[in-house]
Amino acid sequence: MGRRSEQRIAVSLPVTVRGLDVRGNPFTVDTTTHDVSFAGACLDGLQDIVAPGAKIELESNGRKAWYRVRWIGRDGTSKSGRIGIRSLEHGRYIWGVAPKGWEADPYEPTAAAGTSSSYSSVAAAFTPWAGPERRQFARHPCRIEARVSVEDGSVSLPGTITDISLGGCYVEILSPLPAESRVQVSFKLDDEVLEPCGSVCSSQVGTGMGIAFTMIKPEEFEALRKFAPPAAPPGKTPPHVSATSSEALDAVVRLLLHKGVFTSSELSEELEKIKSRRVVVSV
Repeated sequence: MGRRSEQRIAVSLPVTVRGLDVRGNPFTVDTTTHDVSFAGACLDGLQDIVAPGAKIELESNGRKAWYRVRWIGRDGTSKSGRIGIRSLEHGRYIWGVAPKGWEADPYEPTAAAGTSSSYSSVAAAFTPWAGPERRQFARHPCRIEARVSVEDGSVSLPGTITDISLGGCYVEILSPLPAESRVQVSFKLDDEVLEPCGSVCSSQVGTGMGIAFTMIKPEEFEALRKFAPPAAPPGKTPPHVSATSSEALDAVVRLLLHKGVFTSSELSEELEKIKSRRVVVSV
C-alpha cells in the first residue's frame, strides 16, 4: 500500500511555466504534465532550468497558479527528465480534468528512489487532531446540508455539517479537500443562507474535514450566534478556556473588526439600535 494522500492522474496536458532559472534569469517554457493531482503535479523537462525550492507559475487552460519545485529527477532513474511540484495556492485547481476520488494507492516509497528530494508526504493533512481540545467556542451537534467550494469555484462538493460553532464547523464528506484549502461554506439556518469563508484545518479521507471560519458577514454572524451560542454547555467548557461568554464575544468582535468584516461605525450604529429598542420596551 502506498503512502500518498491523494491519487495522481496520469495525463499529458500542455502547460506554460514561468519563473527564474538557476542563474536568476526569467524564463518562459512550454512543456507537458506527466501526472497531476489536486495539490501538485509532475512535469516533463525543466530539470536543467530550475532547482528544488524554486517558485514557478503555471498556466493551463487559461488558469494560473503558483507552485514550488519539490524534487528534480536524477539521470538514469525512472524520474529522469521530470520535476515534482507542489501547489502554493491551496484549493486552486487549474487542470482541465476532474480531480480523482480517493482509492487505495499503489504507490510505493521505493519507487521514488532517484529523486534529489523525495516526495513530501501530505498525510498530516488527513490526520485527525489527537491533542487537547483547542476550540474557543462551544460546538453544537447538528445535521445541516451544505456545499463547500474552493475560492475560484473550480471545485464544489456537497456535504453535511455535523457540528458548528462561531469559530467553524465540521463537514461530513467522503472526499475532503486538503488542509489549508481556502473555501466557502454555503448552508441554511432558519431559511437564511449563510456563506462564510474559511480554511480547512483538518481533513480525514472517507470521513470529513474541519473548517475554521475566516470571514463572515455581520448579519450571518448574528444568525450563527443565535443558533450556536459561544458559551459551552454546563460541564463542557474546555479546562484551558477561562474566558466568560461575554469575553469570548468581545474577542470575536475584535477579530471581525481586525479582518474588516464591519467597521467601528457600523458596530456603533447596531449598538445604538439595540439601546433604542430596549428604551422602547422599558417605556
